[in-house]
Amino acid sequence: MPMQLKPIEDLDSPGSMILEWGPTKSGKTANALISAPKPLAIINVEGRDVRLNLKWIIEKGLCKKSDFMKVDYSDIGDCVEFLSTSTFDDFSSILFDSVTYLMQVPLSEELAMQAWEEREKKKGESSGKVLVGQTKMSAEAYGALSKQTIRIFKRLADLSKIHGKTVICTARDDTKPNWDNESSGGPLFEGNAFNKVFDGMCDAIGYVELRYEKGKPVWPPRISFDDPERRGFKCGWTGSRPVDKDGNDKALYRMPLDFELILRTMRGE
Repeated sequence: MPMQLKPIEDLDSPGSMILEWGPTKSGKTANALISAPKPLAIINVEGRDVRLNLKWIIEKGLCKKSDFMKVDYSDIGDCVEFLSTSTFDDFSSILFDSVTYLMQVPLSEELAMQAWEEREKKKGESSGKVLVGQTKMSAEAYGALSKQTIRIFKRLADLSKIHGKTVICTARDDTKPNWDNESSGGPLFEGNAFNKVFDGMCDAIGYVELRYEKGKPVWPPRISFDDPERRGFKCGWTGSRPVDKDGNDKALYRMPLDFELILRTMRGE
């Protein structure tokens, strides 16, 4: 279809693409399950079973079983096709958990195995180093890893931009990421190409951290979309910027990890 200008409609219900990153077990997935707009579609990439979180959340009366549906990642081709053909009409939100695990485990394994099979075909016989060969990633494979992740991320962004969905992606944390010399912390991703473009596809990027009182973690954790203390972590925000009575805009720093609150804040409500 050729490009064409269209009037801007439905300003009150835009979609949002949010990336939350932080340490493992910091509450990223659980809080998305609890507070994202329902119904929620869960794209489960990680090896652990998301039903363990769901069981606790439902038994506590925080959500209903009917609020959720899930699909498990199988391979890159199926995932891209699923995201390309599904409009998620029956859902308000989509949780993709997680981008880090996708890149480091199933996608890396698929590409490494594919590269190994190609090398074995060219040799005509086995090199004998099967375990090493099946996990070895070349520079070309890292490039493919990055570009395949872009394909998935782009389709998630389209679900937000075109279909008005709230899309939440999770990622592990990386101290002093090698893809960003200016950041002291950021999401743990592989491949240069993806790291150069992912922030342009996100409406908000927030760092999740547990908070403690008397040495014990307190619920909910905090998320920061701004860095007023110049700690150097990767963050970003699109939308309304709330200020306090003194004109300070620190409301985006260490705010409660509550996606209903985050979305209302984005829209200036």
